[in-house]
Amino acid sequence: YPEERIYPLNPPNNPMSQNNFNFNENTYSTTHYVEAPPEDINLQKTWQYGKTIKCLSIIDLFFIVMNSLIVWPIIISIIFPICGYYGSKRYEVNRVFIYLFYCFIRAVSIVIQLTYSFKNKNYYDDGDSANINNRLHSDASQCFLIFSLMVQLWITWIVYRFTSSLRSLSHDKLNILKIGTFIPIESRVL
Repeated sequence: YPEERIYPLNPPNNPMSQNNFNFNENTYSTTHYVEAPPEDINLQKTWQYGKTIKCLSIIDLFFIVMNSLIVWPIIISIIFPICGYYGSKRYEVNRVFIYLFYCFIRAVSIVIQLTYSFKNKNYYDDGDSANINNRLHSDASQCFLIFSLMVQLWITWIVYRFTSSLRSLSHDKLNILKIGTFIPIESRVL
């Protein structure tokens, strides 16, 4: 048979005092818990879209700078990713609309390049057009154009979702994002 234990009817108020600890009840009398308000799904999605667009616009900036080393007038289009970056950082709808317009124009330009590639039209009409024509209309370049079109459509879709999410937020919730008092529970980039 196991031993029978005897327990006191009234346990001590301070369990630390049984182990000879110097416990001051005036100092450690209560514990306060801070509860976060329930997370708003729209604020969370808008915050995530904003972070994603900041990353995408930085990548866009990099490629525009690299392409402008070959064709220098392209540097003018650097304005659009800058608008996308600052629009998503400051949650300004008008700047994000400018970046959305740029993304749409890029997707249309890729479609135009793809149709010329499939129709076998010459881009350049110089003495070496046969060699250039073979390179521009190869299967690899067409696959690359199709892949870049899918990526550009995905980016355009994300920017569109961000603009529609910004427009659906109330003024108070938009100020929460602009001021920076929104603390995301889940922080991931889409």
